[in-house]
Amino acid sequence: MKHHAPEEWLLYMDGEASSELSDCLSQHLKICPECAAELAAWKRSAWKLRQLKFPAQPRQSQAPVFTAVKWGLAAGIALFIGVAVGRLSAPNADELRQTITAQARVEMRDEMRHQLAALSQLLDQQRKTDERRMIALVNNVRDQNIRDCIALRQDLETAVSVADNDLRVNNRRINEIAVAVSENQK
Repeated sequence: MKHHAPEEWLLYMDGEASSELSDCLSQHLKICPECAAELAAWKRSAWKLRQLKFPAQPRQSQAPVFTAVKWGLAAGIALFIGVAVGRLSAPNADELRQTITAQARVEMRDEMRHQLAALSQLLDQQRKTDERRMIALVNNVRDQNIRDCIALRQDLETAVSVADNDLRVNNRRINEIAVAVSENQK
């Protein structure tokens, strides 16, 4: 099965894909649970990013040069203090690596559970669809079998009727021949 490029999926997800590409990708999603799960994960991530609140930008005003220098010095001091405190309070690399690894595992486990649930749902839907199709097929075969039996019975009844009629006709002829022979012998 040919999977489409991530760029095509991004266009599809943003609603910017051409109608032809959009139709092609929609069809692909119906038959490929892997791509459907991947796209669902991307949509969840995009939704989470849209929910983030960013602080408002401060308004810039025309201030005298002295005020700008004052603020610049204050920012420099704050930056120096922030860097110093950050260096002193920063966790070591091993602790940081372990924390990130643990968080990544939890997030991956949750994501995998979600994707497995989605896949399970897709498989259940496919199984139900297959079940409905199989029942319809069995019903069609049964109905055709009944029609065939009725047609065969009608054909047999016709054949029996024709044979019975032929036997009567032949029986009459034999009787007529027997009567004619017995009259000739007299």
